[in-house]
Amino acid sequence: MAAPRDKEESKAQEPERSLRAPGRRRRAPRRAQPARRGWSAFRGPLPLKTQQRLLLASLLLLALAAVAVFIRREQADETLTASYRTAVRSAQELLAVQDEPRRQAAVQSLNEDLQALEERREAVHRMSYAAFLALFLLGMAFIVLTHVYLARTLYRPIIEMSRLAMTWVPERSWPDAPRHSPAEVHNLYLALRFLMDRLSSELKNVNAVARLKGDIVSIISHESSNALSIIGGVLALLRETDQSLNEKRRGFYDTAQISIRSLALQTQSLLNMGRLESGKLALRFKSVSVPGTVQECLERLKILYERKGQRIVLEVPEQGLWVRADPDALALVLTNLLSNAIKYTPDQGCITLTGLVDPDDPTRARISVKDTGIGISAEDQQRVLSGYFRTEAGKAAAKGVGVGLSLARKILEAHYSVLLVESSPGQGTTFRFSMRLCRGADQ
Repeated sequence: MAAPRDKEESKAQEPERSLRAPGRRRRAPRRAQPARRGWSAFRGPLPLKTQQRLLLASLLLLALAAVAVFIRREQADETLTASYRTAVRSAQELLAVQDEPRRQAAVQSLNEDLQALEERREAVHRMSYAAFLALFLLGMAFIVLTHVYLARTLYRPIIEMSRLAMTWVPERSWPDAPRHSPAEVHNLYLALRFLMDRLSSELKNVNAVARLKGDIVSIISHESSNALSIIGGVLALLRETDQSLNEKRRGFYDTAQISIRSLALQTQSLLNMGRLESGKLALRFKSVSVPGTVQECLERLKILYERKGQRIVLEVPEQGLWVRADPDALALVLTNLLSNAIKYTPDQGCITLTGLVDPDDPTRARISVKDTGIGISAEDQQRVLSGYFRTEAGKAAAKGVGVGLSLARKILEAHYSVLLVESSPGQGTTFRFSMRLCRGADQ
């Protein structure tokens, strides 16, 4: 009867075995880990509050031990004092004894008592000195061990965390807390890791948005630049072939050319800004003539400042002033600074362009553009160089997008130079920078 029952049980178990994947073993159920008891529960780092309580308890025990030693010594001193008093009374009684043998026996007994008392006093003093020495050594050992323990579990992790915070860069993972750190330091490491991960994620998003913005601006600027070039060419062709060109029609053509040139400058600034932010604007350094570059920029902007009746003052030597720079980049910087001065200087105003050897550093050339325009307040001087920012007075004076000065600043930074601003509202503005001098044209 037992065999058929076993066969039925084996048949009942066969479908269950067939459902398991072949070649795999069933994992044994994990046993629950028993709760740690005794000393094994304190192997991990203790919380700071627990450490503080243990330190206070240890100091309290040392204080109690010192008090106990002090009380014990006082009791011993009282015992010795009582013994001395007893000896004095015995001596006084001895003086009253008339029997000589009895007196000698009493003297001998008194000497023995005094000798025992002296030995006891010395033993008490030795015990007191030994107790104080033991407490002193125990206290010093406690201080040293406390310092070592705190340095290992608290000071060292905090110093390491400060070093990591000083050297941390975005997109780098934050390390784990040291092994023997208390729970508070471990939680602080976790909080910093969460913060750094969030900063890295936000930085990635910002960089992605910046790249997308740069790509969009570059595409739009490129297409607009091509369209403006075609419109400008067609307009010039119409002007040349116009058979009935009179003063009124010539004014219309001039207005259209000025608008196209202004829009082309803004579009070119946006295009170059996108190239610079994406790292596609490569610089090729060579010897560049400052007077020649200035003349090219003025010729390019001639139609703009002549329309407003502005006066251009040049304080640049005709020749002999050469700098080490990228020719196109230097022309772009001067064009942006001059167009900015033309835009925000009123009609019949004056613009001064200066180029000379820097009196503070004879190895560099100082170039400045000064105007008599609306000026910039002190709180807005750094903001106008950051890009895509225009002051309220600037918005009312002229149209624009606010990237020309930022583009000039970044190009100059690539030339290891700085764009400086000197201005006040209603008093005009001066932009100044310097570049390294060179002897002449490259051979």
